[in-house]
Amino acid sequence: MAAPVSRITWGNAYWPVWLGVLLAAFLPGEILGLVQGGQNTLSNFVWQYLRLAKNEAIWQWSALDFLIFGAWVTVVVWLTAHLFFRTFA
Repeated sequence: MAAPVSRITWGNAYWPVWLGVLLAAFLPGEILGLVQGGQNTLSNFVWQYLRLAKNEAIWQWSALDFLIFGAWVTVVVWLTAHLFFRTFA
């Protein structure tokens, strides 16, 4: 069980507001992009930026593709372990 917050600090207001602003900035554009057929979504932007072809086989990936994928996996694993299991603190 998590320990209760013993005192109020600036982070108690900052992080929820930051996450709210992030979602408020991201979701409208993403939803609109999805409604319009997916051409203006974040994922489509990333695919165009990295020049990924639809249904590209993994053996066709470049070194940069593997580097970005490895960085993404590392961040996801670290954040999951850190936020939910209180490790790497």
